[in-house]
Amino acid sequence: MMNVFFQRGSANSAMKSAPLIVSLRHKARLGGLLLAAVLLGGSALANEWLARSGKATEPFNSRPEPEPSTPLDSALTPLVHTFPSFNSRRLDQQIRLYQHYLTQQGPPDVLIVGSSRALQGVDPQVLQEALAARGFRGVRAYNFSINGATARVVNLILQQVLSPNELPRVIVWADGSRAFNSGRPDITYNGIVASEGFRQLRQLQAPLFLSSLAPSPDPQSDANLSTLSTRATPRSVGRPPARPAAEQSRRSEPAEGRGSEAQTGLGDRSSITPLVIPALVRQPTPAQIAPDLTPLGFQLVVTRYNPTTYFQQFPRVPGRYDSNYFPWQLTGVQTQATVAIAQFAQQQRLPLIFVSLPLSREHLADSFRRRSEQQFRQQMQQLAAQHGFLFQDLSQRWPTQSHYFADPSHLNREGARAVAQHLATDPALPWSRLLATPFPNQR
Repeated sequence: MMNVFFQRGSANSAMKSAPLIVSLRHKARLGGLLLAAVLLGGSALANEWLARSGKATEPFNSRPEPEPSTPLDSALTPLVHTFPSFNSRRLDQQIRLYQHYLTQQGPPDVLIVGSSRALQGVDPQVLQEALAARGFRGVRAYNFSINGATARVVNLILQQVLSPNELPRVIVWADGSRAFNSGRPDITYNGIVASEGFRQLRQLQAPLFLSSLAPSPDPQSDANLSTLSTRATPRSVGRPPARPAAEQSRRSEPAEGRGSEAQTGLGDRSSITPLVIPALVRQPTPAQIAPDLTPLGFQLVVTRYNPTTYFQQFPRVPGRYDSNYFPWQLTGVQTQATVAIAQFAQQQRLPLIFVSLPLSREHLADSFRRRSEQQFRQQMQQLAAQHGFLFQDLSQRWPTQSHYFADPSHLNREGARAVAQHLATDPALPWSRLLATPFPNQR
């Protein structure tokens, strides 16, 4: 069963109403009644219908939305596809932010994934600009990284959260050894799979189809209010629109701070038809969805790491007592997830680049960490050769450039810029061939 969540907005105020949950199994029998409920006043009648049918409701947003700067009825905007929480605030934010991006831009050419090290360590805006400087104009990048993500979390996102029409031309997976250590508890993954969002996702037996709610082709047409469209299929939604020669995404100022389908039981997703209901609502802006991220999903951190003052505030933890490294096990569930991601990328004919992000000299000074990082580097080289992905080792690229770091193992804005520029200009990465790869939804 696939559920689609939606909300009816008010043209006179920013009143909240609970989203309505519609089962596609009942859409033929109850579609007319439900559409009337949405369009003619909505919440009371629809909630009564939901109560009779035994369905539950989830709050769309716990915070009151600010008044729009322009009248709400000046344009029709697509519904916001909401979903119960995945027990990860960042994943919840990224799902909504990426959906907003998809409805405005279509899928990006380059999708960056990883943990917080990637979230603040690869600037998609700079990557776009650096590739444009090399002649790859109009290339778009998005950073879909999640705090605490491991290989298992990345695999879940690529294969169970995103649908083929929401995938890029190229995947850049940026991270470090922590994400591949099967010896440590995987708190983020365990929290996600125990969540209500994941429970409902398993019931769908298909990805969320974030891009299924495509923008209305004619914002001024009254016909949009009386159309219940089921014609948009996964092959027709989420396609990238025509791109201008030079295109830039605006930056918002942040606050400080699979395996095959047979293995995952997802089945044939090409036969699934998402439900599209245009309505008179206002989407939240990227800044409302995730105030500390740019519209491209990137966390811009300005903090500069100073080794002297840093270790006056924080103790030096030996690698043997660092929970990121001990217990240390490079074989197990994280390695299996890495292989599953590589196999999935091959099945989708998606170029996959893994980038081992830079570490500071102080982080690498510990012999236990240094030995573990060497073992990790050797394993990734072997996996890349065996499973056909590109491996870029930047872990020791700038160990003494402390101004590139926010702490011993996380980059700041300057480091994220340096990484993006390096990736765009590295001759080992054949961008001409990589970017010539068709989008999965165009094959």
